[in-house]
Amino acid sequence: MKKTNPTNCKVVKTDAKDSTKTPTSLGEAATLSIASTVATKAPTKADMVITMLRTESGTTIAEIMAATNWQAHSVRGFLSGTVRKKFALALDKKADEAGVRRYRIAEPVSATRRSERRRTRNRNAASDSSIGMKA
Repeated sequence: MKKTNPTNCKVVKTDAKDSTKTPTSLGEAATLSIASTVATKAPTKADMVITMLRTESGTTIAEIMAATNWQAHSVRGFLSGTVRKKFALALDKKADEAGVRRYRIAEPVSATRRSERRRTRNRNAASDSSIGMKA
């Protein structure tokens, strides 16, 4: 079998795969491929930001921008939409001596999911409006 190397475009000869070594079942082959994929997976930008937020001193928007190459509005959107709402993590926001805001993760807001909180809020709003209409 011949493969090309994309870095220098030379043809490289490789040996054909040994057909005598086959997995005993399809499940074993899938498990092996998943395990090798998970082990080589690089951390995402979201993982990097969460790690930065979990430090004792926290992080600033400028530090997150430098680490992820995001713009300021993208960082703020990630903090409010993903960290606070999707992951349900509480963010502490404090200004340091220079007046720069530092963000860090405190404790989880609640164990309920966002959709459950929304249903409860809508149910409460519907019952309040129906009471007001009867009076």
